[in-house]
Amino acid sequence: EAMAMGTPVICYIREDLEEFGKDLPIFRANKTNLVKNIESLIQNLKLRKELSLKGRKYVSKVHDAPQIAKQILNIYTN
Repeated sequence: EAMAMGTPVICYIREDLEEFGKDLPIFRANKTNLVKNIESLIQNLKLRKELSLKGRKYVSKVHDAPQIAKQILNIYTN
C-alpha cells in the first residue's frame, strides 16, 4: 500500500528469501542498520524519488487488479 501511494518503503528481507525479492523497489534494512538507513533515506531526496517512482511502477505491474485476475483465470483454466 505504501508503494502504491508513492511512499518509499524500508523493509527487511531474510537472506533465504532474498532471491524472491530481487526486483522489489525497497530500501533494505535490518535491526543493526535501521537507524543509519532511515537517516540515509531521509537525507537523499533523489533516492526517495527513485524508490517512489519504482514502487508505483512495481505495484501497477505486479498488483494491478486486471493482472491478478488474468493470473487467477490462468490457474483455473490450466
